[in-house]
Amino acid sequence: MALENLTFGDVMQGVNAIGVVAVGIYTWLISRSVANRDAIDKQAAHQAEADRRIDRLESVADHAPTHQDLAELHARINDLSGAVNKLVGVMGAVERSLSRVEDKLIREDK
Repeated sequence: MALENLTFGDVMQGVNAIGVVAVGIYTWLISRSVANRDAIDKQAAHQAEADRRIDRLESVADHAPTHQDLAELHARINDLSGAVNKLVGVMGAVERSLSRVEDKLIREDK
């Protein structure tokens, strides 16, 4: 088949074949682009959710007690413990005094 023997129909069949191949390549490229866009959108949604969760954690962390706050609380609890120990000692003395008073009153009634 020489070039001189080509008919208009033969040329149109060649153009048609080239067009079909071009449309196929275009369709494949577009579908890849759509798949990439879907993957990007999914990742963006995941990132937005992660950002929202991080913001919530940072908000909670901002209101959490600091190391200094806990140290002050520990010191106050230690002070309170010392005061309770003093009260226990004083109450022991009061109990002994009350016991002596009761003993004296019981002895006087006899």
